[in-house]
Formats: sequence, structure tokens, C-alpha cells
Amino acid sequence: MTAARARFATETPERDPEMVVVFDLAGTVDQFTRAVRLIPGLEFLAELAEEDADPDEDFHYIDKQGGVSNRSVPETLYMVMSNARAVDELISLFNRWQADERARFPNGLAPFKDVFRLLRSVRRWGPQDRIRETGLLESWEEEKEVVGQSATTRQVEIELWYRADEVQRSMAQAEVERVVADSGGSVVASATLPDIAYHGVLADIPFTEIETVLQ
Repeated sequence: MTAARARFATETPERDPEMVVVFDLAGTVDQFTRAVRLIPGLEFLAELAEEDADPDEDFHYIDKQGGVSNRSVPETLYMVMSNARAVDELISLFNRWQADERARFPNGLAPFKDVFRLLRSVRRWGPQDRIRETGLLESWEEEKEVVGQSATTRQVEIELWYRADEVQRSMAQAEVERVVADSGGSVVASATLPDIAYHGVLADIPFTEIETVLQ
């Protein structure tokens, strides 16, 4: 894993999601980058910027009086690994550290312990990561307040991870179409634009499904 090439970003990278690791930060980005610089083989290819989150009872800053500060804390960074095995190894290493902070790490990987202390979790990328970047849930909440139960369907644009392989793209779209159909919806149109690495589907879905997502 020490030889694995990687890059960091504050937004979901346009790569295969199986190669993306999500770091939920408990410390600052500056603390995190200083810790990671001690680990040979990790390469920063993008400038980092903070993404703030509200403090909670587990992760927060302490003010000068020793109380809990209302100051926002950084939340999430994404790391694109070079191969799926590197993703598995990194997550496994974090889980091992969580189970026992004194666990012995393979030679050269001990500096990762200093990184892990600054994290809430290390996990694979999931759909919630893409959704929370778009403002979709907030928009649907507002729409729900306005239309209530009077609406029966809602047209949505579903953007898929763009895959260069045509067979993989077709399989991914077929899976989306199946999920939409199972929900009682229908696909209206689809589009693939290789020049901008875009693959999307326009679908009508029952408004009851929106309620399910919000819940």
C-alpha cells in the first residue's frame, strides 16, 4: 500500500467509485495533511480546501474557557486509489487500528496511526456522498412542503459515474432502469457525452419514492 499512488479532493472525483476512499475528518485539514506527509508513497495532486460540518458531542473544538465551541469542524475528503486492493488494505488497516490502537502495523505503516487519530471513519464511497454535494435532499424537502401529497410523480435527472467502457456503461444504465421500474417509475430519456464524461438518465419516479429517500 505504501507504493500506491493516490490523490485527494474535497468533491467526489470522477473515477470508478470502487477506487474511492472517503475520509470523515475529526481534525482540521491542515492537521491531516501534516500527518499524511509523513507517509511515503502518498502524493497530493490537488489543493485541499475545508468542508465544514456542525460540531457534535464526539467531535468539536474546545473554546478558551474549556467549553464546547460552536465552531464548525471539517468533514470529508475523498482519496482516489490506484487499485481496488489498495482500497481494501487501507480500510482494513483503519478497522484494525479502531479495534486496538496499540496493534502492530506492517513495517513502514506505523505513521498511519497518527492519521487515523484525526478521522471519524475510513470507508468506501457511497451514494450518500454524491447526494449531499448536490443540495438534492434540501430541494426535495422544500418541494415536499409545497406540494404535500398532491403530486404523484417527479421527474429527476440521474447522473451515473461515467465509464469509458461501453459494456460497463450499458450494464450500469440497465441497473438504474431496473431500479426505476421496480419503484413504479419510468425512464424518459438517456444521454452519453464522452467529450465531457457525462452519462445521465431522465426518469419519472413516484413522489412516494421521494418521501422514502427523505426518510
